[in-house]
Amino acid sequence: MKDLSKKNKIIITLGGAGLLLLGAVCNDLITKLVKLDEEENTIRTTTKCAESSVYISEKDRNVYTYCLESIEINDGGKYVDFKDYYKEHDDALERLIERLETKDTFKDGGSTLYVNERSDLAILICNTLNGNKDMYIGPKDMGYEEGFCENRYSAINTKNFEIVYSIVEIEPHNDEKYKFVTLYEPNGIEVETVVVEATFAKSLKRDKTYTFKFESENIPFESNIKNVFHEARVVEVVEIKK
Repeated sequence: MKDLSKKNKIIITLGGAGLLLLGAVCNDLITKLVKLDEEENTIRTTTKCAESSVYISEKDRNVYTYCLESIEINDGGKYVDFKDYYKEHDDALERLIERLETKDTFKDGGSTLYVNERSDLAILICNTLNGNKDMYIGPKDMGYEEGFCENRYSAINTKNFEIVYSIVEIEPHNDEKYKFVTLYEPNGIEVETVVVEATFAKSLKRDKTYTFKFESENIPFESNIKNVFHEARVVEVVEIKK
């Protein structure tokens, strides 16, 4: 009976070790599955088809959304708007692209389309011969749509040019020679705050629309508001009477 008892103890001991080992394997498997699941669901989008619109404006390119109502990213287990995530992470766009696979490369200079079937996400990175570096984010069935990667330099290719802006706000600057002016193009979607010489800003009024006349030696350059006021100087401002 004593021998049998010892054997039972050995069997029980070995059985316990086996369960511990099996538990460790199962736990590792569950952990991997959870990690895989997190990776597969890192990006979440809401589809709503519409024309492309500026999502993020950078100095050297615009990031557009196409047929997407929202883009969210899993940040530490919580989904946040990708635009907010972008503000906190310098490599946010690179992290987004890493989750996609190359689908096609185009003969416009090297624009590339990336797709992630599981996340229902596609990204087109422009790289045209005309220097367009824009990016388009859309659903997985997005292609190189009409109007994508167009040359945005053509509007600002002369030394002297004019652009119409509507005024949102005018605020003091630390230097009395300047004013902060928040404005937008009436037919555009950008709203930006720029620095304007007080000489011209003093004639501006909120909710009024003006023709800004510029002069620049740095042509060509991208036609977004920040670049216009950075690369050119205001030479005249004329109110547009309704």
